[in-house]
Amino acid sequence: MSYEIIFLQLVIKQLIVIGVHSAIKWDRFLYKYKVLNPLAWIIERTISTPSTHFMHHGKSNADGISNNDDNFSNMYFFWDILFGSAKITRKYSAV
Repeated sequence: MSYEIIFLQLVIKQLIVIGVHSAIKWDRFLYKYKVLNPLAWIIERTISTPSTHFMHHGKSNADGISNNDDNFSNMYFFWDILFGSAKITRKYSAV
């Protein structure tokens, strides 16, 4: 494997991780406009988004959004889809 590919992967990983942990909920506009819902469906099943990752860090499972036993991925969300640990709510838990 070439160093360029490894470097590119590290850059992509950092962008995803920063985007997921950011206070800016950049995926919100994907849920707001119905025309973007197909794109949201693809993105949220490929990479982690703020809504899928914040759900993992919620304060309590009682809010109906949070669940500490799901959404483990901080980069490629398709692993959670594959192993059945994915929960997509398109909502944000109180963190």
